[in-house]
Amino acid sequence: MKYNNIIIMNKRRLFMLCVIFATSYLNAQSLELGPLINYEKTSFSVPTGNILIGGPGGASKETRNTGFETNIALGAYFMIYPDGVFSDRFGYGAELFYIKNTSTEIKDFSVSTINLIPYINVSPFADFPFFVGIGGGVSYVISSENNTGTVPDDDINNFGFQTKLAVSYRFENIITIEFGAHSEFSDLVDDQIKTNTYYLGIKLPLNQLLNK
Repeated sequence: MKYNNIIIMNKRRLFMLCVIFATSYLNAQSLELGPLINYEKTSFSVPTGNILIGGPGGASKETRNTGFETNIALGAYFMIYPDGVFSDRFGYGAELFYIKNTSTEIKDFSVSTINLIPYINVSPFADFPFFVGIGGGVSYVISSENNTGTVPDDDINNFGFQTKLAVSYRFENIITIEFGAHSEFSDLVDDQIKTNTYYLGIKLPLNQLLNK
């Protein structure tokens, strides 16, 4: 019994040390946490049937987008700008959002996904809050609409890999305005369909706004 009490006390101490460490770490950083909303232009990328030759021994399938449609992405994000020499020029974080993917040409098919994308923000300027964002993460298909059976449900890959490339302007502790693209690295449908999106979005650091 005494041995069990010692184990419980040690676990409590370890938990308290973790809390203290995490609190101290976050206090030494500039943390942004809040909602995001993107005005998105979504499309599906499909192969044209042509082969592109890209140098000695290099070849790839040519693809095209099937027309862009407007959708809205909703989610949340966090971003940490560490204190130090590059405190205003470097940040790391992640975004989690929902989006419905559609296109103008494939009207009878759509997929809704949840996306988790870690990324970094880097500013090339010392006194100008303009950032370039690069990242990659995973997507998960939570539902699909396939009214005419153009794409069999069994052919849809539920998990995929997304890349992110963006530029943004940060009004510190107020709002971040971002323009970028999410492109599917893996196939939504093997050798047939990938998702492509371009977006204009805003991120609101709710924790900083509430502290004002």
